[in-house]
Amino acid sequence: MKPLKPIVTRNAGALAGVVAQSLPGVDPGLTLLERDFAAGETLVDILAIDGARRLVTLVVEPDADAAAVVRALEAAAWCRDNWALVGRLFAGADLDLTEPVRAVLVARRLGDRALRLLRALGGLAPTAFECRVFEAGGERYVCYETAAPSAGREEGRRGGGADGAEPAAAAEVTPARQLRAAEPREEGEAEAAARAQSMIARLEALRLRQAFQS
Repeated sequence: MKPLKPIVTRNAGALAGVVAQSLPGVDPGLTLLERDFAAGETLVDILAIDGARRLVTLVVEPDADAAAVVRALEAAAWCRDNWALVGRLFAGADLDLTEPVRAVLVARRLGDRALRLLRALGGLAPTAFECRVFEAGGERYVCYETAAPSAGREEGRRGGGADGAEPAAAAEVTPARQLRAAEPREEGEAEAAARAQSMIARLEALRLRQAFQS
């Protein structure tokens, strides 16, 4: 299998487009409702509905800081405070208006300030993911890693860990063929590429076994 080539997406709109095309990588039940939804004074990059019919607000930032965490919280809070309006706007979506809004933050990289705020918020924090895009053999892949806002992660970034690696609680690799052209490679992507490469290899091995058994 050809090695994965990282694609660095620094433009917020382009990254939001990548996320919108690969929502099942964030949550298998997610369905797109609207892009660039104005929640009062806060822009919601992606508005979606999950498998339980709950509203999901996704805020997307290439490099997320504490302000991105606040924006993710404000987006969900506005939707909660304006449930009647949201219900009318998306009457055909069969939203469950008795369920809380799910706040999600997706970033190419979560900065230390964002991680500290996520840790301080605890259970009130938005669900946060780091999103990386790769190319291999003409195929494009999107890798989502659940953020683990522990103190050890910040220490690892400063060189305090044993190998400087950034732990990931979970990762999903989703095929995506219609993404933007590759941009110059950036330092720090090699470990994520290796993890994604390993997961893709396991998926291909599983497909091979299933084909043989059938």
